Amino acid sequence: MSRFHPLDFRLMAMSQFQILTLLCQTAAWTISSDLNQFLTQQLATSQALSREVFEAQVVALVEQMQTTTVANVKYTDPLVSLVILNSGIMSALNTNTYVIDNPLVSSYRILHGSYPVGNYIISNASNLNNIYCSCAYQSNCTFQAGYYNYSIRPGINDNPVYQPSPPPMFIVPGMLVGCLPRDAMLLSTLECFYNRSCLDLIGISQAIIPLNATVPSRFRVNTTASIQHDVFLSISPRLHQVCSSDFVVEQWWGYLWGLDAVINFRDLKLLSIQFRILASLCSLAQQSIDNDKSAFFTNKLVTLELISFSSFQAQIDSLTATFIAQTPDKFRRTQSFIYETFRANQLLVVPETNWQLAFTTAADNYVVATVPRNSFGNNYSCITSLDSFSRPLYIDGNYNTTVLPGVVASCLPIDGIRLSTLECFFDSNCILNLTSIASTRTTTIWIAKPLNASIPSNYSSNTLIGNLVDSLFVEDWGIK
Repeated sequence: MSRFHPLDFRLMAMSQFQILTLLCQTAAWTISSDLNQFLTQQLATSQALSREVFEAQVVALVEQMQTTTVANVKYTDPLVSLVILNSGIMSALNTNTYVIDNPLVSSYRILHGSYPVGNYIISNASNLNNIYCSCAYQSNCTFQAGYYNYSIRPGINDNPVYQPSPPPMFIVPGMLVGCLPRDAMLLSTLECFYNRSCLDLIGISQAIIPLNATVPSRFRVNTTASIQHDVFLSISPRLHQVCSSDFVVEQWWGYLWGLDAVINFRDLKLLSIQFRILASLCSLAQQSIDNDKSAFFTNKLVTLELISFSSFQAQIDSLTATFIAQTPDKFRRTQSFIYETFRANQLLVVPETNWQLAFTTAADNYVVATVPRNSFGNNYSCITSLDSFSRPLYIDGNYNTTVLPGVVASCLPIDGIRLSTLECFFDSNCILNLTSIASTRTTTIWIAKPLNASIPSNYSSNTLIGNLVDSLFVEDWGIK
């Protein structure tokens, strides 16, 4: 399949329909599970309720269940895409990355694909403004899916932009292709699925019946596939300053990435990925807090008689203590499950920090093999152990060790950032040293401002970033 052009509908169609099936199954399972859990709850009162009061309480409970269910899905679903993107996992479809082999010197390069921004226009297939979306930085780069009569081929001077030129034979209405099948499917619409002519055009069997446009729905055919304690209590958490610093903005990690291709990857690009992961973790932490806070505020404190202020305060303290304990714990368990699943499946990542590609000889039919990285000494292996190990960074052109206090690499980019500390982020000399090395790989200079050591914090500069993540970066929950 990977011989199709990256903009060709046929390349990722099977994967996209598998994802659509999975999303439908997951939605049905989630609703059924949450509904069953909801139905096991009991509404207990010490005295009879009027019908109006009873119905009001039932409506409030149902709305709370609906809000909580949707919030959990909206948090977990995009988390998977962020993990794939930030881990640098390569799709075998060659849609987000592809490998170029140079058999003369037994070497290869890993390039990230880029998609034109905007729609395909038959009268002008070129992108006049040179605006492209790179899979190196985000996974939701998309373009209209079409049928092309040629396969993947690198552009001029190994330009990684997937150009719709020569033009496609036809465009599939509403369907998109992109870096990853999941993201492209979520941004696609159902237009083609309602049209028999469109289904015939893309070769769908006559046995498959188009969707029925007369069936009532609150979603239009061009809708994308993606989807009251607060009266007396407020929660306004303050996160660690790193989550609002220059180290989590795209200009910083884009500057470290540089302009050159992924050949001679070195750790500067790996460091760029780790900073991008840090930004994602800050964003996910805030989103997790917001989701749990919204669900918490939909709960109601119900009493059938007056209670003393001390009793009221005790109940509030108990509720908030449970919220503060459960919110980071749920975030930690979700993160751990997803990353450990990726780790156990031995997925090769673009920086090749866990596995690396290797050329074989005629005896092995010149198969491109994968061999474990040996970056942590003979006694450690990213392949046989789920424990995390760290090593120093090599970010200059000669692979010399450059000491960046507290900043390390590991088996996966997520491990590297979790095992690092914030020491370098507070040190202007450390930042200037890093900026100086990165300046040799780009045409512009971008210097990040160091963190402010005078701002009070619960975390020291040598605290592992992983510990901050597990605590949702929270300095103060701001409960009033």
